[in-house]
Amino acid sequence: MEKFLTKYLSLILLGVVVIITLTTLFRVPDNLEKAVEKITKAERKIDSSIHILKGQSIYLDSLIKINEDLLYELDSLKKSNAIISTSINKKLNTAKWYLQKIKADIEKFPNNFDNIH
Repeated sequence: MEKFLTKYLSLILLGVVVIITLTTLFRVPDNLEKAVEKITKAERKIDSSIHILKGQSIYLDSLIKINEDLLYELDSLKKSNAIISTSINKKLNTAKWYLQKIKADIEKFPNNFDNIH
């Protein structure tokens, strides 16, 4: 038996290696097809995600542009309101001055008037 093992051990090992290699080679195409199929599905999902993200980016860019335009309009309104406010303040101060002058002129009149017949 020892002579048989020493004589044919390398041949047996070579046979085992050949069987393992052939088994692996026949399994690789099945695994490879599944792997390629999964990679293809992943690529499709990635492409659709990128498409969605690009759409979101365009949408966000348009929102940013709208916000910038609104900020510009608000700044214009702020300036316009400041001018109107200044004008109103001047007119109110002028009106106050006239009312104080009228009050002072009225206070100059006598309290009692004589009856005129």
